[in-house]
Amino acid sequence: MTNLTFSEKNDIILEINDTESGENMVLALDVGNSEISIGVFRNGSLSFVSHISTDTNRTADEYAIKILSILNLYTIDRKTVKGVVISSVVPQLNFTLRKSIQFVFDT
Repeated sequence: MTNLTFSEKNDIILEINDTESGENMVLALDVGNSEISIGVFRNGSLSFVSHISTDTNRTADEYAIKILSILNLYTIDRKTVKGVVISSVVPQLNFTLRKSIQFVFDT
């Protein structure tokens, strides 16, 4: 069973509690004014970094599709991701990105 927990601090930390998978993966999003860097840490080591354009007009659905596409591109099974960290200097996107993460992880 997956449980998503949100933190209300400057950096948004989402913890996904899932005892079924053995790998320890964390999805990291660094939201800047012009681009969002998306990476996955696997057992403490950075597996990849990808970039998409920051757009405050995009919907949560659109960001979810982009995030899922990147995970698929790098053959990351979303069920193996145990947590998400979002660091953002674009507060207008915080709610939208939270919602997109909920879509990605079916919570």
